[in-house]
Amino acid sequence: AGVLFVAFILIKKTRNAVAVPLCMFSCMLAAVIFISFSYGTFLPQQNLTGKETEIQFYLVDIPEKTDNGYLYTVKTTDVDCDGAPQNIKLSVYSKNRINADYNQIVKAKVRLKPIADSGFNSYGKYADNIFLSAYSYDSIVTDETVVNLLKPVLKLKEAVINYFLENLEGDDAGVAIALVTGCRNYISDETYNVFKSCGIMHLFAVSGLHLSVFAGSLYFILKRLRFPKIPSVIITMIFVILYMAFIGFTPSILRAGFMFVLMCTSKLAGQKDDTLNSLSFAVFLICLNPYAV
Repeated sequence: AGVLFVAFILIKKTRNAVAVPLCMFSCMLAAVIFISFSYGTFLPQQNLTGKETEIQFYLVDIPEKTDNGYLYTVKTTDVDCDGAPQNIKLSVYSKNRINADYNQIVKAKVRLKPIADSGFNSYGKYADNIFLSAYSYDSIVTDETVVNLLKPVLKLKEAVINYFLENLEGDDAGVAIALVTGCRNYISDETYNVFKSCGIMHLFAVSGLHLSVFAGSLYFILKRLRFPKIPSVIITMIFVILYMAFIGFTPSILRAGFMFVLMCTSKLAGQKDDTLNSLSFAVFLICLNPYAV
């Protein structure tokens, strides 16, 4: 790709056809990003496969109840292994519930293994920068704490889920939780398969549709309350960013969120926004993690 890019630049006919060298440059850039990500992030973590070690971590998402225990998404503060990368995200399985707050440090002895054999089979874990899973067979909640900016957001997410569970029954609660938070753990297998058969599973992947309803409603309310244009746009942008954090910064909500923030920025600058350019820029930012594709 690099050689062809240089060749297309040197040849006048292809150089004048700007799209031709630009496409080849994009291919080259994509390859460089993928190689850099693989050697800088992916492979160093894969080298920990099969090792038993002690780690320290804190929770970065709400716990999930599984058939055999609990599943936690965590961020490590220390991996007690020579040459091991630090500050990595893991999926930690535990037979017993870990009663830790979102800013408390937990010490655990774990056995590490790959989350999947490929990005395609990781069901989005690779896109969330989770490449390893760990089985915890001994954990202790310490008195140490870290600054976790997501703690208030995670507390709110828990409150929203509990609200639906207390006021709705069965799959009504599960579907409501999935539509608002993106968490599908509360939907029965039967209902999940019905949505899948109808081809509307994308409703549970919180993205542009959900963000449009959320942000559009907020902006409409501010407008009806006669807020000035610039404060309304800024307030909406702030709430969109908070909503992205609430969902968990998944690739789908990042794409929609980046596009919406760019649109708001154009309004603040008094310029007309371009949807295709906004989409392209959002995709570029997301693809800095190639597995987000």
